[in-house]
Amino acid sequence: MKHPDPNLVTPIYVKTDPDTPQPEEDVYYVLSAEGLFLCRNHPFFSSSVPARDWPGELAPQDTFLRLDYPKVPQRLMELAVAFFAWIGKKYDAEAALLLAWDEQAKEVHLIVPEQLTTVFRNYWGDRYPTGVRYDAPPKLPEGWIIFGDLHSHVDGAAYASWVDKNDETYRAGLHIVVGRVHQEPPEFHVEAIVDGARFTVKPELVLEGYQRRAATVPQRWLEMVKVELVCYRHGRKCVTVLNTSAPDGGAPQAEDDGEDAEDVTSAAETHHDEERRRPGCDEGDDGHDTSGTEVKKIVLQLPAPKEGQDDSIVGQEAMNGQVAIKD
Repeated sequence: MKHPDPNLVTPIYVKTDPDTPQPEEDVYYVLSAEGLFLCRNHPFFSSSVPARDWPGELAPQDTFLRLDYPKVPQRLMELAVAFFAWIGKKYDAEAALLLAWDEQAKEVHLIVPEQLTTVFRNYWGDRYPTGVRYDAPPKLPEGWIIFGDLHSHVDGAAYASWVDKNDETYRAGLHIVVGRVHQEPPEFHVEAIVDGARFTVKPELVLEGYQRRAATVPQRWLEMVKVELVCYRHGRKCVTVLNTSAPDGGAPQAEDDGEDAEDVTSAAETHHDEERRRPGCDEGDDGHDTSGTEVKKIVLQLPAPKEGQDDSIVGQEAMNGQVAIKD
């Protein structure tokens, strides 16, 4: 089909049918599934080659993105930072949250997906976060859509790493990185992805605000996180999976929080971690020779919800069973 614009010196044909007959013009363009082609009908030949330049008569078009996303409420951002800080301080690990929009109520909610966050431990016992993996919830409440995500960089700066960019290439929406989580305030970096293109976004355009992280984190959120601790001894890979749920009993009450908080533990109390170690993975231990031994992942099962407890985690910002955050 020939484009009807009379301003085109060289006509452009849009090819929508593979059997379209060849036009009779001496020179013309063909726009096809493979791109733009410059074609000729010469007395000695006919040709079609990829065009090196676009027709000069075409007007310029800029790449742009105009945002109309709902802003993330301040209380949700403060809760998200508290969650990231708790996981970061206790395990030196990253964590992730999803942003959901309730079309009927016109509200933003946080969703905590089941996730596995990986931490590398070197010979001297130093820990370094290496990434977090999660699956989107299999089912959302009617009228809810996922429009973005948040993840932490623990003590690292807030920026889109090459891993982030690779993971987010085909995940349209907002991607918020929270860095320096042990500072107050932490760092925020926001980018939006549309059709594989990345756009840096000023945080104030999509965040309602931030003052100070929340004092507590819902216990159920922590139960959605498994921490995979990886180390190497004698050339063998050792993997330990830690249980992030708080230990029972003897825990202080949450401070500066109006809600009742049960089964609370300080973020600084790391000696109660429920973990199993393969031989040779302890800090400061040269370990045993595991050559010829198959190394298997140890997975700890998290406690199931109490009888009658709602297993849904979406949109829950305050619930019994909270973990205190202390500076």
